[in-house]
Amino acid sequence: MEAIKKFYIKILFHRMIKIQLKF
Repeated sequence: MEAIKKFYIKILFHRMIKIQLKF
């Protein structure tokens, strides 16, 4: 379960970075 949480956090972080780069 912890591994899944870490993976989800990584995906969310990547999305945030992508959005920041777009702006």
